[in-house]
Amino acid sequence: MKRCCWIGILVWLVMAACARPDNDPVETRFIASLTNIVSPELSAIDSLMWHQPDSALACLIPYFDTCCRDAKFCVSTTTTFNRHYANLLLSELLYKNDYAQTNRPTLLQAVHYFDSLVREAPPFKGGGGIKKDNPTPIHKPINKKALWIGLGIAAAVAVALFFVLTRLDSVKTVDVTGSANGHYYVDLGLPSGTLWATCNIGANNPEDYGNYYAWGETKPQPGTTYNWSSYKYAKGNNDKLTKYCNKSDYGNNGFTDYLPALQSIDDPSVANWGNGWRTPSKSQWDELFANTTNKWATKNGVKGRLFTSKKNGKSFFLPSAGNRRDSELSYDGSYGYYWTCSLNSDYPYGAWNIYFNSDYCRVNYDNRSRGFSVRPVREK
Repeated sequence: MKRCCWIGILVWLVMAACARPDNDPVETRFIASLTNIVSPELSAIDSLMWHQPDSALACLIPYFDTCCRDAKFCVSTTTTFNRHYANLLLSELLYKNDYAQTNRPTLLQAVHYFDSLVREAPPFKGGGGIKKDNPTPIHKPINKKALWIGLGIAAAVAVALFFVLTRLDSVKTVDVTGSANGHYYVDLGLPSGTLWATCNIGANNPEDYGNYYAWGETKPQPGTTYNWSSYKYAKGNNDKLTKYCNKSDYGNNGFTDYLPALQSIDDPSVANWGNGWRTPSKSQWDELFANTTNKWATKNGVKGRLFTSKKNGKSFFLPSAGNRRDSELSYDGSYGYYWTCSLNSDYPYGAWNIYFNSDYCRVNYDNRSRGFSVRPVREK
């Protein structure tokens, strides 16, 4: 998210810089021309009309008297711009004298038409006239060529920045300290000495999703169906548990056994990878969080979180494999769900797990019947 914000800001800055240059030669030429062509007499009449419209009209009429005698010009001026200027003033003054109000906003719309006829000056502002010592055009012309150049540069920079930032978060290799029973692990220097596997159960590479297991089951569900009807240790519902239950309200016919964590016989890590491996406990995940940093990253195009030790700098990758509910695979590529071996003693139909996305990584509990990933651990 932050990456997109920075790219957006950069694109906007480049477009703003390139689309409208500060020293526009066209604008400079227009302003210079205004200084030379505005009639001081007409400018004075324009100023006068706001306070004494009758007097301003009297001063302006002689210009048009001259016009009647000299068919070459509408007024006694030498530029087309001033002829238009005088016509606008006359229209407004006549309206002001008749209705005691101004129709300047309507009249100024004619400026755009005049500008299409007269190339020696841009549209101009009213409300007191254009002063000779401070001419101000109403619009700053857009340099279309510069705009397209700016858009091209902005797009190129945005693409380059995206690839640079993506590369910074891309995992090239993962650390390996050793192996046991044919499966690799990394020593992160954790206080407990826990060694973390570099792959999920059922995966051949760190970025592979691997298999999905309901909590307490050692094999993936046949037909990939994960619900209470198919769950091994319940009679079709979350309040009919047959194992790992410390509250009679959730046990089948009041069943309880007060087992707080998976036994080896129900641990998929032991069943699939052999003795010495096991599914991490909630406290081992807590230790991992306390002694590592983690960030959203990709490995070979697969999204997930990279955990890096604060102790020795070594790291491992957890893919965002999603989870299985009923027969559907959900949230793969955006969320990761990993079991602990620890039961939630308050709500024994659930077990503790960690889940993460691009923004955060948290500990939570979820229904034991759902299919989550498993990342094994072992002791030194």
